[in-house]
Amino acid sequence: MIFIVTALMLEAAPIIDYFKLKKDMTIHPYSVYKGSDIALIVSGVGKLKSAMAQSFYIIYTVQGKMMF
Repeated sequence: MIFIVTALMLEAAPIIDYFKLKKDMTIHPYSVYKGSDIALIVSGVGKLKSAMAQSFYIIYTVQGKMMF
């Protein structure tokens, strides 16, 4: 699986359109878009927000349920 993190929706929109990703409505803290073998998360601006979004998504997918 390919995992992409973007800071802003403006950056994410062309990727979402190109790969025809669909929004995952089960994940609420971040906007997550998924395809068959690709996932994209919009984290917000900054290294810390990017790291938090990545960590959240990895934990979410490993455990298979919402922690928060």
